[in-house]
Amino acid sequence: MRKDNATIEEEKVNLWNVMSKLQQYIYVGRQIDAALNERIATIEQREPEKGRVLKEEMLFYVRPKVQDLLTQLAVSIQGYLALDMIRKNNLELIKGVDRASTTTVSALRTAVIVAQALANQKLVLDQISALNTTTSNLIASTSQLLKKQSGQIHQQAADSTIDLEKLQLAFNNIYATMDMISDYKVKALGTMQQTVDLLNRETKKSQSYLDRVRNETVTAAVADIEIGSGGYTVVADDDEIKI
Repeated sequence: MRKDNATIEEEKVNLWNVMSKLQQYIYVGRQIDAALNERIATIEQREPEKGRVLKEEMLFYVRPKVQDLLTQLAVSIQGYLALDMIRKNNLELIKGVDRASTTTVSALRTAVIVAQALANQKLVLDQISALNTTTSNLIASTSQLLKKQSGQIHQQAADSTIDLEKLQLAFNNIYATMDMISDYKVKALGTMQQTVDLLNRETKKSQSYLDRVRNETVTAAVADIEIGSGGYTVVADDDEIKI
């Protein structure tokens, strides 16, 4: 705003100089117009045709020039007044900015701090209310649970710890299981003896087949060896062949 006002002041000085010159030109033009108009009026009384020619050739060009100068002066005056109004408005805006940078900004800062403090208070208040509500609900629920469980505890203390019928059933099942195992062991002895006898017979019977297979293996190994002039001795010792 201050820079604009500086530029406006320079322009106002220029316009003032222009208006001063225009006023001088207008004064001269009016004097010429008045003198020429008076002179033509005198001539028209004696020579109307000459007076008409003077109006057309001289007064016609002088008067429009004065009109143009007056128009330029009016435009300059309007511009000068507009610039002065803008300058004054800028001065008021500058004062407003100064007030905003001092009083208004200070008030705004205070308002922001107050608003933030109120928001924090509201947050804490809501948290306290929520905590109180939660605590109250917790106390109520725990009291109800305490009442319920206390009754169950006393009822449990009065009742037998273990159902006697089920305990008797468990003992009966154990006794029956022990008897079943004893019977199974007695019966299993005979079955195991039969299995042992059968395995002994089959083992003895398979021994001859094992000897036959071993002899065939030794014979095949000896046949695959080519005996040279030096001579080799092949000795079969159980399942191993030594040369």
